[in-house]
Amino acid sequence: MKYRLGKQTLCFYGHVLHRVIALKDIPSRGVKAGDVGGWLEDEHNLSQHGDCWIAEEAKVFGRARVRNNAYVHERARIYDHATVSGNAEVRGYAQVFRDAAIGGNASVHGYAMVHEQAKVNDFAEVYGNAIIYGHAWVTEHAKVSGFAWIFDFAIVHGAAVIHGHAQIFGDANIRDFARVHGNAEIKGHVQVFDMAEVYGLARLSGYVEICGDAQVFGNSVAEKHCRIESGTFDSGLV
Repeated sequence: MKYRLGKQTLCFYGHVLHRVIALKDIPSRGVKAGDVGGWLEDEHNLSQHGDCWIAEEAKVFGRARVRNNAYVHERARIYDHATVSGNAEVRGYAQVFRDAAIGGNASVHGYAMVHEQAKVNDFAEVYGNAIIYGHAWVTEHAKVSGFAWIFDFAIVHGAAVIHGHAQIFGDANIRDFARVHGNAEIKGHVQVFDMAEVYGLARLSGYVEICGDAQVFGNSVAEKHCRIESGTFDSGLV
């Protein structure tokens, strides 16, 4: 065993949590035997195998699970049936709950929230006040930050960057080196890829493809079936 539950307890939203006490060194986390860690409801919450650890004021409760080499620290919360695995890190005031899964080398921090059946994995990063939920998936080297929302069945992958107050939902697919920011709204079956950029108050829906080095911004609206591979569009119906 690498840890035990200490006698110090905390009542948190109806759950009785226990401080973790290391029983052996975990060099990758700078933990020495006898060090005090974060808070667990029971041993189901933190695997006794691997280098996974919960530190500082982080809390894991309900049927949530932290395993492999995952690291949850600062004031992060993992609860319900959520899982954090692989080499993933959750820190700050981030929350992962319901059936969400964080894996690979992903990082979730700041005040970000990942919940429902959403997934964040590979080297993806979610931070700021971003919210990922529904069946959304953020993966590969994608970054989502600011106050962005990714939900429904939307996928953000490649090296795509989403920030500001952007909303990506429906079956939208944002990938490659695409950027979406400002107050842009992308929904339906829209695809934004290559080096394309969508921002401002742009609204995209239907079966639209924005690719190449195209820029769609301002009050632009694109819907139904169209493909834009180059040029700039800053207002009106594309």
